[in-house]
Amino acid sequence: MRPTSLLPAMLAVTSLVGVACGPSIVMDPAGDEINPRRLVAMPSAGIEYGFDFGGQSKLDEGATRAAHDSIDTSINYRVSTDGGRFLPADAFTQLENYRTFRRWSELVLKDVTMAALGRLRDPPPSVFEWHFRSGVASWRAPLAADHVLITLFIDGHDSTGRAIAVAFAGGWTAGHRIATCAVRLADGHLVWCNVDLRMRENITKRAGAQEVVDGLLARMLATANTIPHAAVPEAAAPPRQAPAAVEPPQNPSGVDHHDVDQKPDEEAP
Repeated sequence: MRPTSLLPAMLAVTSLVGVACGPSIVMDPAGDEINPRRLVAMPSAGIEYGFDFGGQSKLDEGATRAAHDSIDTSINYRVSTDGGRFLPADAFTQLENYRTFRRWSELVLKDVTMAALGRLRDPPPSVFEWHFRSGVASWRAPLAADHVLITLFIDGHDSTGRAIAVAFAGGWTAGHRIATCAVRLADGHLVWCNVDLRMRENITKRAGAQEVVDGLLARMLATANTIPHAAVPEAAAPPRQAPAAVEPPQNPSGVDHHDVDQKPDEEAP
C-alpha cells in the first residue's frame, strides 16, 4: 500500500461549498451476476489527510493506517458474513499483472468517484466502460473467485482555521469519499460500484468503518444472495485466508502506468 501515491489525486475530490453533484452514471450494470461465494475482497487503498488554513494538504499517516485497519476488518466481516472472502495482500502479490492492477484500481476508483461527483470530463454512461485490459482471468483458479472487490477512500479533515475561512469566504473544503467496485475476473470489467460522497462516520474507528462498509455493500450482497447460482467447485489449493472476521461493536456511536484510458480531472480553482 502506497498512500502517498494518492496525494496528487485527493485535491480532485475535495468539495466546493455550495456546488451540487453532476449527472450520475449507471453503477450496477451487471451487479446481479455476482455470486458472494465467488467474491474475494482486496485490502483497501486510501488516505487520511488534513487541510490547513490556506488549503494546503498534508497526509496523516497514523490516521491512514488506522482507517485501513478499520475498513479492511469491516469488509472482512461483511463479505464473510455473506459467503465471500477477504484476503490479505500477500495472497495477491504473486498473481499475474498484480502490481499493474493495483495501481489501475486506485486510478479507476478515483475516476468513478469523480464521475459520481459530476466532475469527470466526458464520463461514460456506465462503469462497465472501464476495464483492466492487461487481464486477470488467470486469477480465477488460484483465488477460487469470479469477482474481486476493490475499495478506495480519500478522507479529509479541515483544520479549525480552514473551517472558519471557508465559512466566511467560501472555497474548497476537505472531502470524505469512499468508493468500492466489483471487477469481473473473466474480462476485467467493472460490473458493480457504489460510492459514498458524504461519508460522515469516523472510519479510523471500527464502529464508524463498519457502518460505512455496510452501507456500501449490504444491498449488493443482499441482491446477490437472492440469485440462483450454479454449484461452485472448490479450489485445489486456495490462498491463505485472512484472520477471522471480528464482529463490530453492538452499540457503535509500484507501477506508475495503467492500462486504461483514464479521463483527465477537472482542475480545482
